[in-house]
Amino acid sequence: MRLLFDLALVAMLLVFLVVQMPRIGKGPPSKRSVCLNNLRQIGIAIRSYELATGKLPRATLVGDDGMPLHSWRTIILPFFDEGSLYDSIDLSKPWDHPVNVEARLQPTPDFLRCPSANLPHGMTTYLAIIAPDSCLQPGKGRTMSEITDEHANTILIIEVPPDMAVPWMSPWDTDEAVLKALCRAGNHLPHKSGLTALFLDGSTRIISHTFSEPEIRAWTSVSGNDGTEAF
Repeated sequence: MRLLFDLALVAMLLVFLVVQMPRIGKGPPSKRSVCLNNLRQIGIAIRSYELATGKLPRATLVGDDGMPLHSWRTIILPFFDEGSLYDSIDLSKPWDHPVNVEARLQPTPDFLRCPSANLPHGMTTYLAIIAPDSCLQPGKGRTMSEITDEHANTILIIEVPPDMAVPWMSPWDTDEAVLKALCRAGNHLPHKSGLTALFLDGSTRIISHTFSEPEIRAWTSVSGNDGTEAF
């Protein structure tokens, strides 16, 4: 019964997302809107993964030797109807191992491509914030109960400029220092209005102001009640 309830919840979220998309006759959505919708879809997939497994996806899959093998972006592929692509990847071998070359040569999945970023083949600008107390952790998945800060003020994913793009299959992401720099980057950002970010509650925002370092720090922390006044 729990599984059926979870699947119904995910279906309801997807329907809500579709309804909120621009209606026919109102013209095509802006590139910024498409980008924010990509982040919302990522948020739904991450939440769907958590509902199915009881934990958030790991930031990276790691081998027995502790070396990173694959990214959270690969882990959530089945929740984007990308089961065939997911099944073609050998998760026991690194993302850039010859056995995974066929998957690596595939175009970047649509949900990982910002239309404002003119990227080389196979690249993405959607990166997780990785820190000792961030939501997504290398090698392990957090439970939602571990995250005691306000979910609406806890960042999961940000969009970085094209010159910071990474191969979408790679276990490469970013950190708090980069977030701080991007919050002050001005027109260096992919969207002139500010930094696009996905929060744990599934909301997306354009961060268009200069916040203090403690406020920025609060966005990456999962505990301490330090994020309730960040916005």
